[in-house]
Amino acid sequence: MEQRTLTSKNQILLMIVNTVTVILFLLAWAETMLSKRGALIAFGFAYLRYYTVISNALFTLVSLALLILLIMMRAGKITRIPRAVLMIKYISASMLSVTFWIVLVMLAPRLGIVFLFSGANFWYHLIIPFISIGEFILLDRFGKISFKETFLTLIPTLLYAAVYITNVAVNGRTPKNDFYGILNWGLPVGILILLLILAINWGSALLLRSGRNSRK
Repeated sequence: MEQRTLTSKNQILLMIVNTVTVILFLLAWAETMLSKRGALIAFGFAYLRYYTVISNALFTLVSLALLILLIMMRAGKITRIPRAVLMIKYISASMLSVTFWIVLVMLAPRLGIVFLFSGANFWYHLIIPFISIGEFILLDRFGKISFKETFLTLIPTLLYAAVYITNVAVNGRTPKNDFYGILNWGLPVGILILLLILAINWGSALLLRSGRNSRK
């Protein structure tokens, strides 16, 4: 798949956005480590068990990688960005879209929208997801996404669900293990919730693909 040439202006914009992403995540993570404000149940490194933090961390890591590659491109050391970077951006942006919708639709009624969008969660649940969507659709020019590639976005969510359910099955359904309460109504309902989440995941991936591919 042909990669479009990045103009100097586009390179600079991408560098700014990816730098901001890394800074915001580090600030949010520092607040997570130092304060209990904005967390759900776990604090510090235990916060890494949450899907939203994992998706934010993945997006930040690939943003840092892209930033380094863009610097190398401007220095004339490389001429192309690896396709894998685009795909990880796409996957993590889809995951962050899931995070936003799950928080808004499923968690906000239980925990309160103000609580879920305060402190570090303001960046995890709202700002960084919006940045990921805006950057993916509007800024980069690394080629279009095929329909088959939309299914790749489901892999991290399926892996997370497998680990989550296995942990509950092995260690028991306690608030510590079933911290999202997905299995509160039993395994059949939990599976239905998982299927709904996967549908949201894939739907988000399709919308991202449509928005991106429609740009000339």
